[in-house]
Amino acid sequence: MNDEIDSINCPNCGKEVEWSKDNRFRPFCCERCRLIDLGEWA
Repeated sequence: MNDEIDSINCPNCGKEVEWSKDNRFRPFCCERCRLIDLGEWA
């Protein structure tokens, strides 16, 4: 099993974010960035 914690950059603001199932906003860092992205699709 891989013990390393994977991280990515938030597609909206670029902040480094842990990629885990505990992050309910993934791949975003927060709800704000998630909603901004959703708004761009509307």
